[in-house]
Amino acid sequence: MKPILETERLLLREFTIEDGQLLIDLNSNPNVTRYTGDGPVKNLEAANDILLNTIFPQYLNKLGRWASTFKINQ
Repeated sequence: MKPILETERLLLREFTIEDGQLLIDLNSNPNVTRYTGDGPVKNLEAANDILLNTIFPQYLNKLGRWASTFKINQ
C-alpha cells in the first residue's frame, strides 16, 4: 500500500490488486458511476483487468484514482 494523504481519520492511497472487490462494490452504486462515467463491474476478473490496465498505469504519470479508507475501520 502506498499512502498518498493521511489525516487523523482518513487515508488516501493507491489501489492495490487486492481492491478488486472494492471496485465491484463502488461501481455497483449509481451515485458513484454517474460522476465517473463507468459502468458496473461484473466480476473479479473484470475488476482486476481495470486495475491492471486502466488504474495502475495512471500512477506512472502521478495521476489516477485513489482508494479512501476511514482509519477507524482499520
